[in-house]
Amino acid sequence: MGSAISPNYGSLKNFMESIVLYNDNEHQSKVEQYLCSIANDVGTSAESDEEMLSIYKSKLETDVPRESIELSDLAIDQMAKQVNVGKYIKDLMKQNPQLQ
Repeated sequence: MGSAISPNYGSLKNFMESIVLYNDNEHQSKVEQYLCSIANDVGTSAESDEEMLSIYKSKLETDVPRESIELSDLAIDQMAKQVNVGKYIKDLMKQNPQLQ
């Protein structure tokens, strides 16, 4: 499985899958209101397993200085959550016509 942070086509595709584009502010508000109503599901979907966090960390170690804040467990976990939530929102929008 490719990660969303390594510099190759598969990883770039994976990263692009996590970017959510809204039609306009009204569309964004509608999607966000729906997400609030299913917050527990969103939270669960945001979590990454230890294997993925380890992959992210090892890839970052080759790109940033060892003392960098980006290598902290908290920073890597937050980055992974952002990627996962973006993918979750995109999948949700595809599956729910009322959110398109």
